Amino acid sequence: MEQQIVMNTRQKQLIYRLLHAHAPVPLKEIAEDLHISVRTVQREMSQIKSILKH
Repeated sequence: MEQQIVMNTRQKQLIYRLLHAHAPVPLKEIAEDLHISVRTVQREMSQIKSILKH
């Protein structure tokens, strides 16, 4: 049985932002673009990392 990957909208926005960047993007820039805190970006990236491990 295949497990379905579920990401929230913000996580999808983060991945989209990173995939379409032409160079490394600072966390502060991502946070400003998405109108969230740097800490929230870090938390979301941590969750994305654990999702992608599976």
